[in-house]
Amino acid sequence: MGSLFFYFVYVADLMVLLHLWLTFRKQLFTNKVFLPLFLYCIANSLANTANELLPSFYRYIGSTFTVIEFLLFCRILSCFIHSTSFKRIIQYSNWLFAIFVVATYFVEGQGLVDSVPIAIESILLFIFSFKFFFQEMNDLETGFLYEKHQFWIISGILIYLGGSFFFLLFANHIEKRDLIQFWTLVYVFYIIKNLFWLFSVKIYNKVQKRGGISRNPDHNYELS
Repeated sequence: MGSLFFYFVYVADLMVLLHLWLTFRKQLFTNKVFLPLFLYCIANSLANTANELLPSFYRYIGSTFTVIEFLLFCRILSCFIHSTSFKRIIQYSNWLFAIFVVATYFVEGQGLVDSVPIAIESILLFIFSFKFFFQEMNDLETGFLYEKHQFWIISGILIYLGGSFFFLLFANHIEKRDLIQFWTLVYVFYIIKNLFWLFSVKIYNKVQKRGGISRNPDHNYELS
């Protein structure tokens, strides 16, 4: 998958990592929202490097990363959702999804992409994300949604998952010579996601400098 955009993904991850570290320093490791973003970029860079060095383990590495990605995205979303019962649903889905990915890995064999787990992951994260947006739209005291870092984090995730959904779903049925062309689109959506994450940090800093937080103080976002 060695297109130029493949290396742009490394740059996009590095930009997020550096920006988060320079913004939060040691406080990053106790921040329940931005730490998962930091860990995600590290995991993605390691997975891409491993795929380049160990192409015969591509499917195994991909399945492992799919589980890590789902767990980290769920961790972020659970910080933003108020409903305790829905938080439990997210927690239970973590275990069920991990078991499902392992089972699918042995049943499907050595296809290039774990397309079924990725499809299930995307659908679940769409549902969890829409729950957050529905929650915010019903809270008239929160102000404009786009003025909150939560909006940009989740929107980035949705753009990435939505933009790459159908390609990754059918990747095992695409001719290998066409894969690089289509895979470039996945890289583009990934880079857009990271740009949204960078902007979310800017929004977060802007709100903190005003001496406020990015939502009604009666609600408890787990920012740290």
